[in-house]
Amino acid sequence: MPIDFLGFLSITHAPHIHAKGQKATAQLLNKLPCTPNENVLEIGFGTGTTLSILSSIYSKTRFHGVDISPKMYQKAHERIHFCGLSKHISLSLIDQTQKLPYETDSMDRVYIESVLAIQEGIQLEILLKEIKRVLKPKGQLLLNETIWLNSTSKKDINHINTSCKRQFGIIQANDLYPYLRDWEQLLSSLKFNILSIHPLDEIESFPLPFLLKSTLFSTIGKLRLLTNPSLKRQQRAFEADMKTILNSDTPLMKGYFFDLINEKS
Repeated sequence: MPIDFLGFLSITHAPHIHAKGQKATAQLLNKLPCTPNENVLEIGFGTGTTLSILSSIYSKTRFHGVDISPKMYQKAHERIHFCGLSKHISLSLIDQTQKLPYETDSMDRVYIESVLAIQEGIQLEILLKEIKRVLKPKGQLLLNETIWLNSTSKKDINHINTSCKRQFGIIQANDLYPYLRDWEQLLSSLKFNILSIHPLDEIESFPLPFLLKSTLFSTIGKLRLLTNPSLKRQQRAFEADMKTILNSDTPLMKGYFFDLINEKS
C-alpha cells in the first residue's frame, strides 16, 4: 500500500512543493504579468500558496486552479478562505482522465509548478494538448519542472519510478519523455514557441511578495508537524525511503524553468 505522501503535505500545509521552492515561485511571479480581467490557470495548485499570493497582488485578475487530489483541494480551499480570497479564485477537483473544465481558448495564461513531470507515460502529452486547447493563441505557459539528466540511464529511471510509485503512489519523473531534449521536441511538436529554458540553479533571485495570512497558514501546518510525533515519524520515513530509492551520490535530475507561448495552429 503506497504511503499517502500528498496527504502528508496537505496536513502540514506545505507551501512551494517544487524544486528551489520560494526562489522558483518568485521567478514565476516575475515572469507572470497578469492584467485586469485576464483568466489565469494553475494546474496542480497543491495547498494553494501561489494562487493566494497572485490573487492578493492582482485583485482584478480571475484566477482558476485544478487538482486531482481531494486533500489538496480541501487544503487549498482552507488557505484561500483563511486569506479572505475566496471571491477571487475558483478551484476545481478533476480526475486525471478528465478534460480541463474550461472552454477552448478561454485562458490567457497557464502556469504549473512541478506537476507535468510526474505525469506517467503518454499522459504528459495528453495534458499538454489539453493546456493548448484552453490556452488562447499567443497565451503564455510557464513551467517549473524537474527532469532526468542525460547521464541518468533509462534503466535507472525505470527502477526509481517503479519504486516511487510503489512507495508514494506517484512517479519521480516521466520516463517516456525523460530528458530535456525530449521535452523540447514534444513542446515544439505541439507548436509551443519556446522563449527560454533556464536551469533553476541559474535563475535570478527576486523577492517573494509577503502575504501574512498565507504565511501564518503555512506556519500552523509546520507547527503541527513539529509537535506531532506521528507526522515527524512519517517525514523521517519519507526521507529515508527516498534516499534508499535514489541511492546515488551524483545528481540524477535537474530543475528547469520554461517560458512558452502558444502558437495556435
